[in-house]
Amino acid sequence: MVAVIVVAALALLALVTQAGVLRAQRAHPAKGRMVAVSGATLHVLDIGPGDAAGPPIVMLHGASANLEVMRQPIGERLAENHRVILIDRPGHGWSKRARLEDSTPEIQGRMIDEALAKLGVGEAVFVVHSWAGALGLRMALDYSQRVAGLLMLAPVAYPWPGGVGRYNKIVSTPVIGPLLAYTITLPLGTLLAGRGARGVFLPQMMPDGFVESTATSLLLRPRDFLANAWDLVTLKAAVVEQARRITPRSRRRSPSSPATPTRRYRPISTPGRWPQPRPTPS
Repeated sequence: MVAVIVVAALALLALVTQAGVLRAQRAHPAKGRMVAVSGATLHVLDIGPGDAAGPPIVMLHGASANLEVMRQPIGERLAENHRVILIDRPGHGWSKRARLEDSTPEIQGRMIDEALAKLGVGEAVFVVHSWAGALGLRMALDYSQRVAGLLMLAPVAYPWPGGVGRYNKIVSTPVIGPLLAYTITLPLGTLLAGRGARGVFLPQMMPDGFVESTATSLLLRPRDFLANAWDLVTLKAAVVEQARRITPRSRRRSPSSPATPTRRYRPISTPGRWPQPRPTPS
């Protein structure tokens, strides 16, 4: 009898989840074009004058988000005078990826570079936030000819103390993770989304209407939630690996090793109202 009740409850939650998915997708439809790349289909929104002077600006969002997080605070303002290309990272928003395991900055950087090539984009200035800080750095390392400039907002750039939220590890566990994602995550997440978003902005106040205007409900779809968890649990190892390549050349090159030409990026401060760095990446 207990088993029957559990199965019935899970079936009901699965139906509620699918209804929630349809509601979220109707409320926040795709606004850009789909670009097929190896292992993924990326949702790309191209705004601003296409013939603007200077390189286009590519904006990449962090974890638990989609391109709307980058479009509304500054993307639309930049688009008044620049071509701005906003991309849902693979597995987020309206972008899909074939494998959950394609979660690292290295793989996602390759996908984004391929998409930009298909769009005919040469050099671009990249504006990256939080999780995408590691992605922007990886692209600067692997595709330096693509990166004319790199502006990092509250970025994940180096290894951090600790790990990520325990629930991400649970959600990325085989069988258990998908079971949770396709039953309880959306109903529970709908109740907790506002509080969670407010916590990201602390000690600042969350802008009014942020959760709704940035299509946060799309994150609660099962495939998005699973992809987000994989992105987070695999990030630290990826950052540790690529941090070795970011170490200043003078510290790791022997005196006899010739210097290799490379781009130089100058750090600048960027005041503004953005979600602040937390003990774990957002």
